[in-house]
Amino acid sequence: MKFDQITEPLDRRLADGLTRLAAVARQLDWQAAEAAGLSPTQADILRFVATRPKGARLTAAAAHTGVRKATASDAVAALERKELLRKHADASDGRAVALKATPKGNRVAQAWPSNFGPIVADLSEAEQESLLGLVVKMIRQL
Repeated sequence: MKFDQITEPLDRRLADGLTRLAAVARQLDWQAAEAAGLSPTQADILRFVATRPKGARLTAAAAHTGVRKATASDAVAALERKELLRKHADASDGRAVALKATPKGNRVAQAWPSNFGPIVADLSEAEQESLLGLVVKMIRQL
């Protein structure tokens, strides 16, 4: 597919499109988090921890979410109060603490809407494979 260069160069149009996709995804996350009684940071941490049955350390959750450790700690405290996460001794280091989702937390995380799910589902398998390769490459460059 060939795109015109009249309005903006292709790389600029692509970057703008990705920015729009990210903004829409974040807005949908905010709406879903609010409906679940969570902040977006709490939701991000809960989903991250729920995908790790052995647990995750606070520093890993903070890094994944892109927040400072203190902010992640506040979010984890709120998730504990809501009985969505618990702290446990880390299996690999008894001195460290691992975060684990409670059964209730796992249910909330599993029910979370996939912002891009319906869009990606409409792509062919070849398009999905190509897009995944490009997304991984872009993430690595970040």
